[in-house]
Amino acid sequence: MRVWIAVGAFVAGASLGWAQPVASEHELLARKLITELGELGFAVDGEKLAIEVLAPHACEEDVNRQQDLFFRPSHFTGVAGLLSALVDEDVQLSASEARLVAVKGALQSIAAYYQWDRNALVFPRSALNAAVESMGAREALIAHELAHAYQAQRPGGLEALVQSEPRWTDRVHAAHALMEGECELIAMKLLLARKQRDLDAVQEAQLAQGAALEEELSGVGSVVYDLGRRALLREYKRGGWEAVQALVKAPPGSTEQLIHPAKLGADTPTEVPPQALAGWVELHRDVVGELQTYMYLRKLGVERAGLATCGWEGDCLQVLRNEARVMLVVWRTLWDSELDAQQFLQAIPAKGRARRAGRWVDLVWSNGPGVAEAVRGQLAAPPEVPQVEADVASTREAERELAQREADAEARRVGDRWVIPAGKLVLRLPVGWTTQQSGVTYLAFPPRSGSRFRDNVNVQVQPNPLGTDLDAHVKANAEQLAALPDMTLDTIVKGEAAGRPVLKCTFTGVMNLDKLEFECWIFPREQDQVVITTTALGVREAKLKQALHQILESVEFED
Repeated sequence: MRVWIAVGAFVAGASLGWAQPVASEHELLARKLITELGELGFAVDGEKLAIEVLAPHACEEDVNRQQDLFFRPSHFTGVAGLLSALVDEDVQLSASEARLVAVKGALQSIAAYYQWDRNALVFPRSALNAAVESMGAREALIAHELAHAYQAQRPGGLEALVQSEPRWTDRVHAAHALMEGECELIAMKLLLARKQRDLDAVQEAQLAQGAALEEELSGVGSVVYDLGRRALLREYKRGGWEAVQALVKAPPGSTEQLIHPAKLGADTPTEVPPQALAGWVELHRDVVGELQTYMYLRKLGVERAGLATCGWEGDCLQVLRNEARVMLVVWRTLWDSELDAQQFLQAIPAKGRARRAGRWVDLVWSNGPGVAEAVRGQLAAPPEVPQVEADVASTREAERELAQREADAEARRVGDRWVIPAGKLVLRLPVGWTTQQSGVTYLAFPPRSGSRFRDNVNVQVQPNPLGTDLDAHVKANAEQLAALPDMTLDTIVKGEAAGRPVLKCTFTGVMNLDKLEFECWIFPREQDQVVITTTALGVREAKLKQALHQILESVEFED
């Protein structure tokens, strides 16, 4: 479980320092958590569990092998082919290169992992590991990975959870999401039990709030974790751990059914037949699914990717090659309605290569001149598939819910008032200031600033693993800043502002060769925290710094 707090979320892009952990320290904590998990009914055989601290190259070998736990050997041929088709340009990645990119990308967001093929809890010797330790997230992280060890001890191990045939990407993602979601819930249950609370106290909206920030910081891959924990939280509240484990062991046939709760057990995907093309050898065939399509579009900068992929009904991806070693990609998708098909077509970057016929969209791409258009004329006509009105209705409802969530998260300006509904707060901005929203990060900039991302006000609503204990927040944030070599804590004090307890920090640091001055106010609440940070170049005149401080002083809460 990825837990970021206060300053850590704000400076996540900085160069972090590394304090090498000692394996025995990790082992002591792991043994303690194993005992707690056992008391909750999640027994882990600690005697057979290895605990390791490994160099990056050794971790890379592990994560490389993890790809085979989830995906078929040709999976990365499909990844490279579909990316080329979506951007209408040969990305010139071999399958092995695409796999290496995925492995290295995963390592950037891993602070610990469970290696199933040798029953080991592994801590990479990395900057991220040091930052997570200093942020007080270590216990949640280790509990999550120990939950994987618990899963591995069950009959069939992890393979039984994610390797049911056919191993289409969409099916793998659905199973993987639930596997990770179960671990998330187990870790959350352990931490809540210490406060004599249970998962019934957790609201799905709180998980969604944390997930939006998590996606900004860790990338779209984090949505797999969010999808699983939210789906399983609903199951837990419906039928307890029996319902959770039933869904984990028998996942739905598509990620669509996890993304949209009303579709679970109701909107089953339609099988899309592959093309038989003379003169072409099939290298890879797949069902991409709603989640992976969303992840591709998000990676390619499509802002409303959720709307574009809502209404997915089925697809078939084929990557082929001929004797001249020309590459061909054919991706046929089916949607609940013509409106859904049109929304998808308009969203994809390579819309010029795609054609819509009713509810069907065909994307055909090749790195050979004229090949795609020639092949398009050879494609078999799509079969007649009756539109299911119940599926269309559930898609329209899902779109309304998505639009409402976006509206609820959207900040607005009313005169000098900057209203941020996600945090139920208001700040007052001087004349001429502009605002910008990026996901769940809210930014305000002074007029005529030549360095917008160095002079600003930054507002975030973040998950809060520490509760309302200000002393715990003082300790966690001080430790975190101490772990960042380019940051220096100047002051950190407890106080009150806007009628609420607040932690006020000032610190300085160097980012991209700029000396910056920060003032950060943290308002802890029971389930989340509002973090308001001002940033100014150290050479800025006192007038700007005073304006930034006055914006902090203007904070009001509307709840």
